[in-house]
Amino acid sequence: MTRAEFISWLTDEVTISGALAINIPEKEYNRIIDKGIRAMYEMNPDAMIDQYVIIPVKYFYTKEFRENRTIQFPECVLSVTKFVEMKRRNAMFGISDPDFSFSKAFQADMWLGSQLNMDSVLFRTVQWSVWDQMKNFTLVDIQHKWNRTEHSLLVLGHDPQVSVYCQLKVKAKEEDLFDNFWV
Repeated sequence: MTRAEFISWLTDEVTISGALAINIPEKEYNRIIDKGIRAMYEMNPDAMIDQYVIIPVKYFYTKEFRENRTIQFPECVLSVTKFVEMKRRNAMFGISDPDFSFSKAFQADMWLGSQLNMDSVLFRTVQWSVWDQMKNFTLVDIQHKWNRTEHSLLVLGHDPQVSVYCQLKVKAKEEDLFDNFWV
């Protein structure tokens, strides 16, 4: 349903199909609709679409990025949910076997390792420090901060060495929202 069709439907609902002599200007309908749509984008996950973009590594070495370390997104982008380097997540200590990754090793230890008791407290303390060290080898997330009002992403972490995968929440088309009962 388009905005014009939605306003026509809304006018019929407010005036009970012309039975009431209420004349609300179209400008007022548009103001209320815009306010409602902004609220929908903030509160309703159905009003957002998951999309992704791959940012080439050469972008992070351009003059405009180096000046302020921000990436400007269009107004339709509501948030950034992931900002990670695109390197193999399963390579650990130079071993590139897909069955040997941090998460699989951690899960195997949790389920198959010894139970926590007084004899193994020291063992577990040392083991947890090893897990923390392993994260340093496998971590690909880049620290960032999203600015909702300016639709920009400030890169706080390290400079990427490879291209970056950026998962976004993008506004759904306005026409799709008018068919939604909650709008």
